[in-house]
Amino acid sequence: MDYSFFYKWDISPYLINNNIVSIRIYSVLFGLGIFFVYFNVVKNFYGDKKGYLEDLLFKSIIVMILFSRIFHCFFYNIDYYSQNILEVLIPYNFESGYFTGYQGLSSHGGAIGFVVSIIYFGKKKFNKSEILKILDISFFYSLILIFLIRLGNLFNSEILGKYCTKFFCIVFPSYDNLPRYPAQIIEGISYFLLFLIFYVLKKRLCFLSKPGFLSIVILFAWILGFGATLAEPALNALGLTVQELTNGAFKKSMLMYSVAGGVAFGIALGVGKIVFNFDLATVLIPLYLLAVVLTHFSTEEFVNVAWDSAGVTTGPVTVPLVLAMGLGLGNAVSATEGFGILSMASICPILAVLLMGLYI
Repeated sequence: MDYSFFYKWDISPYLINNNIVSIRIYSVLFGLGIFFVYFNVVKNFYGDKKGYLEDLLFKSIIVMILFSRIFHCFFYNIDYYSQNILEVLIPYNFESGYFTGYQGLSSHGGAIGFVVSIIYFGKKKFNKSEILKILDISFFYSLILIFLIRLGNLFNSEILGKYCTKFFCIVFPSYDNLPRYPAQIIEGISYFLLFLIFYVLKKRLCFLSKPGFLSIVILFAWILGFGATLAEPALNALGLTVQELTNGAFKKSMLMYSVAGGVAFGIALGVGKIVFNFDLATVLIPLYLLAVVLTHFSTEEFVNVAWDSAGVTTGPVTVPLVLAMGLGLGNAVSATEGFGILSMASICPILAVLLMGLYI
């Protein structure tokens, strides 16, 4: 097939690249995102401890970068860095004798490092509610940071989707010469849209008046949904069947974690619907339209498994836990009605499996 009519992403990942120093666009976007979060957290934290807050954020950013680097080296490239330990923290190739720059940072590791640092260093100057307030504001504005990180992944030709010949396909010559789905763009746009939704509704968001409410409730809902889904007998049986039918190409663990993640995200959205009292149709209809679009561009195998996976939300483990949580949360926040959690939990695993099909 002739791939010449697909857009070719051949933009250099470097802002500056010479014999003295190399600066990647990813690093610049990462830095801009950190500054954006730092500026807005300080701006939106009301009280007489802003001086302490700036010191806390500075320490936490340093820890975040260290965790980002360490997680990348030992979780994504352990074979190389286990033989070159010094290059984990020193951006210099001692064997070849040149400055390499920090070419790997893990956003997941950075998030863990930031939270741990805020809690560890913050407890000396801030009380519990103030720490939760800082985390709430940080999580909110970090959506832009993650968006910029995914944009940086685009310049690095990272987080690519699977081979495609229709819809939105891009050729990344530094990776291979095949057209692929730009998964990093899709993910980045999702984070940006989520930020816009929260920004529009920010006057109704609970983290402005109840420190920690947003972080704790949604995180708890996510963990509950993820754990309950993994415990579902039907999902285990479906995963085993799919693995056998595909001769191991579609692994059981891959299906289980994608479905569990989708259910968890859906339950978190359902909790957000109850807490923020937004219209269910405004979220549910676009999600189903997205599922229809993804179904059109997915292979038959992924389509069949994806739509079958929604049945996990009717299992004997998930339903009682989710309904109990919905009723309790609805009473706690005096919600007018508590519909939406199970419907969100049904569509999101479909999307998760269909999107996974773009990666593999």
